[in-house]
Amino acid sequence: MATISTLADLKEHGTRLIGHCGNPNCGRGRPLDLDVLIERYGTHYSIINERRIGAALRCGSCHHRGGSVTLAPDTGPSGSNRR
Repeated sequence: MATISTLADLKEHGTRLIGHCGNPNCGRGRPLDLDVLIERYGTHYSIINERRIGAALRCGSCHHRGGSVTLAPDTGPSGSNRR
């Protein structure tokens, strides 16, 4: 079993990072672009107890700032998130 603890690990193992709106009346979620996150935070940025990415989220529907992130396997054809 692989240990996934950094943004680079997510990309390597084809795992997606999903951002969720923190507004209790909204809660919408969307996949986050790992390449953009790696460019901003670096490959070794730890996703364990992550707070900075979640705090920077802005919901496209209700415009609330702040939320949370969860991990999800890439369910696309042949692990489309992998490079």
